[in-house]
Amino acid sequence: MSSSNVLQAGPAPHWRARFSRRVTNLVLILGLMPAVAAATFVFGWAALGRFGLAAGAAVLVERITQHLMRQPERIGDLSAVVQGLLLALLLPPTVPWWLILMGVAMMIVVGKQLFGGVGGYPVNPVLVGWALLLLSWGNRIYPVGEQGLLGTAWVPAIWIGGFLVMVSGHVKWQAPIGMLVGVCVAALALEQIFPGVDPVSVQLGTGSVMLGAFFLASDPTCSPANYWPRLLFGLGAGILVVLLRLWGAWPEPIPFALMLMNLTTPLLDRIRPKPSVRITSHA
Repeated sequence: MSSSNVLQAGPAPHWRARFSRRVTNLVLILGLMPAVAAATFVFGWAALGRFGLAAGAAVLVERITQHLMRQPERIGDLSAVVQGLLLALLLPPTVPWWLILMGVAMMIVVGKQLFGGVGGYPVNPVLVGWALLLLSWGNRIYPVGEQGLLGTAWVPAIWIGGFLVMVSGHVKWQAPIGMLVGVCVAALALEQIFPGVDPVSVQLGTGSVMLGAFFLASDPTCSPANYWPRLLFGLGAGILVVLLRLWGAWPEPIPFALMLMNLTTPLLDRIRPKPSVRITSHA
């Protein structure tokens, strides 16, 4: 038998992606630029310096850990840049530079590289870094006064970026739209029972929900792979946001809600479409 007739099998999945990981991350970076520009305009050039520090430190820490752990060098896929920008957007404009470095180190080492990098982590590394910072230095990380987060300087900027990444096809719409619908449904249902629940306009108007829906819930590594599981994932995240805002300790619990839903991804992935079967007869 000639070598040209030998079949070669590779590891699953065998479904070829439409876009390379580098192209997808480049589109995500472009989608984050309106929020970065808005934060720079509102909070000044110091905000832009924080974005640059977070993105640059993420690339450097990932390169060092890949070398120490003898992993293939993958910094060219730009995933570290995306994660560094997202972490900075979740922080207040008053955050000191050394806490940005701490958050980036924990995000890349603990949340990402210990699990093998892209494709292996069970929880979004950005959420891991943010949660560890919040639990360790809550007085410095939680938004000071009315300044809010860097990523919520101008909420329409997140809408513009989210629309861009969804229309381009680099982010599946089910998780983001499902999360927004889940927030609306839970808020409308609970405000009839508990007077303390904020109305839908307030729930969606903070900006952190939009940032979580479009850029955090849609991470393909730790979100379901199929249509209906992705939609249920988003719905569950949106409902948890409202519940945690009502009974939780933090007014903005979006990262905690998404981390909890990340842990349900293996269960949701068990929901698979029923295969169509066609029976044919042979003469």
